[in-house]
Amino acid sequence: MEKIETYHNYVSTVKLGLNTEKILQSCNYVADDVIKRYGHLKGGYEAGKGIETTKLYNHYNFLMYPLPEMGRLYKNICHYFREISKSKEECFIQCWVNIFNKGDYIDWHSHWPSELNTWHGFYCVNAEPSVTSYKIHGIDNQIDVINKNDQLVISPSGGDLHRTWDWEYENPRVTIAFDIAPGKNIDIEDYENHWIPVI
Repeated sequence: MEKIETYHNYVSTVKLGLNTEKILQSCNYVADDVIKRYGHLKGGYEAGKGIETTKLYNHYNFLMYPLPEMGRLYKNICHYFREISKSKEECFIQCWVNIFNKGDYIDWHSHWPSELNTWHGFYCVNAEPSVTSYKIHGIDNQIDVINKNDQLVISPSGGDLHRTWDWEYENPRVTIAFDIAPGKNIDIEDYENHWIPVI
């Protein structure tokens, strides 16, 4: 097992040893497909610039595409979620791809209220050099997580705020983000039916 690093006992990171070149190809395929299928719909997320596949996050699940490295990525997310969270609940995962072109960013935002016991994370496909910043209740200083390619980042959705900053490079910044929630706390009327079990 790879070593898990933890920031302020809240945000955990671990390298997975996956083939990021194959995953990047899968990300590009999914992005094209999602925009073709759902691009005409109003995205459910507006707190940023660009990132069309992020705005459409509640219309698809990245992990449901039968593409290279999807199985290994899914198994690793499930494994490290259980290892880090210690949760024994029946949980489900929703996953989407973020593709940032030059100048794109996601502003300060939160995902779920802390009482729902949910988690959030992302996997870095091509995210160097960049940081993801967190404002966490009870911690005075902003936490900056240094993003490394092939790195998985997981944290509780404990009412924190987090953001990315303007991407300054010609090659797109690519990450795969996800939410994990106990089944009892998911209002399935708010999503198309694409939450899958965390094994």
